Amino acid sequence: MLSTAATVGTVHLVCHRDLWDFIQEHAANVPHFRAPAGPSEEGHDRLRITLSGRSVIGVLIALKSIRPKTAEYGKDDGAWVPSGAVYERLAHDLKTTSRNGTEPLTVTFDDGVADGSATP
Repeated sequence: MLSTAATVGTVHLVCHRDLWDFIQEHAANVPHFRAPAGPSEEGHDRLRITLSGRSVIGVLIALKSIRPKTAEYGKDDGAWVPSGAVYERLAHDLKTTSRNGTEPLTVTFDDGVADGSATP
């Protein structure tokens, strides 16, 4: 997966600001990760963050390193849940993107309803 990320020029992440804070917190100390310029607002507390392929490598390394740890019941902080979800979504979208695409890959982390209306 890291080799695939290395060939990507730009990736846009669209996610809730809390998820972005989580990603940054865990990727900050990985040498390949570079904190991007300010994210742009997408509405509904979502941000659009532009990352280089190298920074995506840093994110993947950081998130892969978070694994469920054997912990006494009730003491697992659950960080492996969002890290696994983000890693899997990034990996899936990187695997299925076109090599000759002209638009940057956008990976969206918001599984809401498509048309904005919710079913009661």
